[in-house]
Amino acid sequence: MRSPLVREFHVSSGEVAAGRVGWVRLKRHDVDLTLVTAYVPPGNSANGRGAAVLNRLSQWLTQRPVRTSLILGGDLNSRLGTPRPGAPFIPELIGPCQ
Repeated sequence: MRSPLVREFHVSSGEVAAGRVGWVRLKRHDVDLTLVTAYVPPGNSANGRGAAVLNRLSQWLTQRPVRTSLILGGDLNSRLGTPRPGAPFIPELIGPCQ
């Protein structure tokens, strides 16, 4: 990157899941920031595409250094809280509201 805003940073980037999850890391002596963008396709089963992308993202996140600040944004196609009546319950795709 040649932008004056990031010229003094070491910039690295990559994909966690091809076409679904990407990241950029900006690192300097006093800053370590990782920006992640994700699209998780809707999944109606624990073995669906959405679950596979979330599993890869979750595994990747556990390997990030503790020193890096993380900003995650995207379309996760997930719900928080209790599933609606009649909707399939897939624990891996429903997180607690904290």
